[in-house]
Amino acid sequence: MYNSRKISQYYFLVVFLFAFSVILPQRHTVRTYTIEDGLPTNVVNDVIQDNSGRMWFATEIGISIYDGTTWTNFSKKDGLNTEYYFRLKNDALGTIWALPQFSKVDLQFYRNDYWFSLPHNPFLTKNELNTAFDIKYDDGKAVLVTATES
Repeated sequence: MYNSRKISQYYFLVVFLFAFSVILPQRHTVRTYTIEDGLPTNVVNDVIQDNSGRMWFATEIGISIYDGTTWTNFSKKDGLNTEYYFRLKNDALGTIWALPQFSKVDLQFYRNDYWFSLPHNPFLTKNELNTAFDIKYDDGKAVLVTATES
């Protein structure tokens, strides 16, 4: 009637496939934040996570922090030089750096609950769109590299 060897092979195959369907998939919670949640705008240019787990959002009207329960939104009245921020970086020391949209606006960093500014590069003669930046440390001093559209 039934071949016991074939039945064991089918049984093994079913157990094998079921085990992988339970073990391998990873489920990640994805959450979309909007103005209704506390974000000041739905236009977000960059998102990073700091060393304490807070999420930072570079937006068209400032920078926002979300700690899982509370939103903190920064604008010009809170020490930012402009509204439109393009990129964010969390450096090796935990400092948050914010790159504005245009090269003539000062780069800023957040430390000890305060925004500080670094003057724009005087060698830039045009006000260009910033495209990227990075921060590394050399003998304890921050070395910043920025790129513009040209």
